[in-house]
Amino acid sequence: MQLITYARYVSHFSQLTKAVVSGLTLLSLSTLIQAAEINVPDDYLTIQQAMDAAVSNDIIHVGPGVYSEKIDFTGKSVTLRSTDGPESTFINGVTYEGVQMGPGGVFEGFTVNTGQENNG
Repeated sequence: MQLITYARYVSHFSQLTKAVVSGLTLLSLSTLIQAAEINVPDDYLTIQQAMDAAVSNDIIHVGPGVYSEKIDFTGKSVTLRSTDGPESTFINGVTYEGVQMGPGGVFEGFTVNTGQENNG
């Protein structure tokens, strides 16, 4: 009698383990699927507007131009990438800290100029 109970326990445990693994796999896939690609200035006029709308794992593509704004990743793991490279995409930060990165954030292809002069 005890052997049958043990066998049922193992069977239920095995089914539960498979369900948990399947659930975690689906959760991981849904995170990948949910990553969006956002385009500046097509979807949002400013980089910060795009950053505010983004969630972790999103990719923000920034077209060429001069963007006079402070960029704050607000703790998100977002990829911020210029479409045409640093020769044609500039961020003129309004403070000394022109770009505030988030943990795991990616920042590629920009020329950053700070908004404050050093008179020292």
